[in-house]
Amino acid sequence: MDIFYSLKEIKYRFLYIIFSYLLNCIVLYFYINELIYIFILPLLKLNSINFSNYFIFTGITDIFIVYLYLVLLCSLYLLYPFIIYNIKLFLKNSLYFYEYKFLLYLIILSLFFFMGSIFLLYFIILPLSWNFFISFENISEYNIYNIYFESKIDNYLFLCCNILFYIILIFQLPVIVFILIWYRILNISFLFKSKKIIYIIFLLIATLFSSPDIISQLIVFFLLLILYEIFIYILLLFNQYRSFI
Repeated sequence: MDIFYSLKEIKYRFLYIIFSYLLNCIVLYFYINELIYIFILPLLKLNSINFSNYFIFTGITDIFIVYLYLVLLCSLYLLYPFIIYNIKLFLKNSLYFYEYKFLLYLIILSLFFFMGSIFLLYFIILPLSWNFFISFENISEYNIYNIYFESKIDNYLFLCCNILFYIILIFQLPVIVFILIWYRILNISFLFKSKKIIYIIFLLIATLFSSPDIISQLIVFFLLLILYEIFIYILLLFNQYRSFI
């Protein structure tokens, strides 16, 4: 009977999630212009005198595909906290008290890195990246030829969404490490001994997922480094707490 009720609850919660996702898609579609404005705002704020506040498209179905892609993907991002909440409610009654507290720590940590990755991308990575690439625009009456920038709406939004996906995925890695340490697959001493290797990995991540200019790469690198040190400190506190359980 317990298995039957558990499967029934899973079915209903899955239906709740599907219904919420469809509702998010409908709402976002009605506010698609506002949603696109949020994505293009970092580009509109560029300090480029010659940048015109318009976008182009070259295919007759480009705008429809952009709308559909943006609505489906952003609805999924908005649904993430709701999915986490349903998982917590489903597991709550089947866990011991210390396991439930551990689950709450994971949820808080995951949501923190989720919001932090969005903040990092929107307010730091995107503005620095676009300023760097726009700097290649070369327009002058004294030049033999001029280089104009005209932004294509689908390329711009697809690039933003792909970078956002990878940044969110990378920032969820500490949650996985936290779980591995809880089950003693990894230990804190390993993280301390492997700091040099991890710093090199952070440098590679900053190089791959930020603009080619050295300033934005250093900003991303030091942000990852600070987050890593904070994460180590949290693990030390958690390890002390766990020793008393």
